[in-house]
Order: sequence, then C-alpha cells, then structure tokens
Amino acid sequence: MNSPRFPVGAKPLAVALMSCLSPLAWSAGAEVPVIAISSQGTSNANSAEANDASVIFYNPAGMSRLRGTNVSAAFAMIAATAKVEDMGTTRLQDMGQA
Repeated sequence: MNSPRFPVGAKPLAVALMSCLSPLAWSAGAEVPVIAISSQGTSNANSAEANDASVIFYNPAGMSRLRGTNVSAAFAMIAATAKVEDMGTTRLQDMGQA
C-alpha cells in the first residue's frame, strides 16, 4: 500500500501560506515599476505596444504581433543602507512628566 507523500490538505495549506506571506513583500516598500527599458523612455506610455517580448506583461495578446524570436530580460538591484546613531535619549522625568 502506497501512502501519499503529502496529505491531501498540504497543497491548500501551502497556497494559503504563500498568499498570506506575499503582502509582506509589498509592505517592504521597494517596487521597481520598470518592466522594459524600451518603454521606460516614454514613461511606460507604450508598454502595451507590441515592440518586443516585454509586451507579455501588459498585453499577452500582443505576442501574436511579434515576428521572429524575441527575448526580454530585466534586472533590478536596490542597495539601500542606513546608519543610526544614538545621540542621547530623554526620559520622561527630565521633561517634567511622570
């Protein structure tokens, strides 16, 4: 008798867990709205126009208008740094409260 590797409820549980964790990525505040460099020059005004393979993001039907072999690749890197120094703290007693 072969028993399933995962119980029947494992897949729905995994989908529910992933859908709960995905908003955390958006709350980080780092969004790079550039899909293709070809549309960045016009402030993404022509992003649904079938000029290159990046059309699949906004207009998948536009792929039927492309001729030949098309490849589109993108890379975004955010290198954020922060430095915090404690310049001293103020207690509530020093402010005349509590």
